[in-house]
Amino acid sequence: MLRSFNAYIKIIASFLIFSAFVEIILPDTKFRKYIMMVCGLIMISVLISPIFDFEIDSDEIFDFDTETEEYSEIAEKYGVIRKELVNEIYEDISSENSPDED
Repeated sequence: MLRSFNAYIKIIASFLIFSAFVEIILPDTKFRKYIMMVCGLIMISVLISPIFDFEIDSDEIFDFDTETEEYSEIAEKYGVIRKELVNEIYEDISSENSPDED
């Protein structure tokens, strides 16, 4: 917990230093206010990022139970379709490569 808080503070400090550096380097043009607005929006997103920081366990999303009857039916149908497609492609290739008969 303390380690993540420390990293969060370092990110904020780093962005503040970067933002100040950008402000010093920018010439006084009409685009300066827009660039500073973008920097402000980025700073706001950095500040509220811990609120929306949640981890999604990818194992839970992509956890398939291969022992179910439904999975077996789908796998069987896929196998049949795959074999048909392979046969069609093979027949197309073999008909294209066969010598032309006069």
